[in-house]
Amino acid sequence: MKPWQIKKHAEEFGIYLKAACEMRIRYLLQVIDLWPGYIENGGKVPELGEWEAFDQLTAIKQFEARQKRPLREDRITEEMIQAAKDTPIESLITFDRTGKALAFCHADKSPSLSWNRKGNKAHCFPCGKSFNAVDVLIHRDGMTFIDAVKELAR
Repeated sequence: MKPWQIKKHAEEFGIYLKAACEMRIRYLLQVIDLWPGYIENGGKVPELGEWEAFDQLTAIKQFEARQKRPLREDRITEEMIQAAKDTPIESLITFDRTGKALAFCHADKSPSLSWNRKGNKAHCFPCGKSFNAVDVLIHRDGMTFIDAVKELAR
């Protein structure tokens, strides 16, 4: 079982990830302990091979170590990306009462950027581009994806 599978099962059963990892480690250690008895006495064959159990133990320990590391400043999480995309686009672009604004993706004399309230997007019909909140900061303000996500996720 891979660490991401342990994480998925922990979420499904509503238990802490650390507890789920500890349970799997105990199980794997029991499997490893069964192998000498099988070799010496010809007992019941464990479902996992000894080396497979060692590989899983190593993967879980590496996963736990990664979870303990602090998030680097240049890293972003899936939660941050989702929060950034969920930022209301009208907080970044001033639309008139008809839901139109001047486009920032090309020279625009009359409003051609339309606001899609349901999708939380803006669409420019002349050039065919659609923008969510992250896209606005990237195209209008020249930010990188990481900087835009960090800015919006605050």
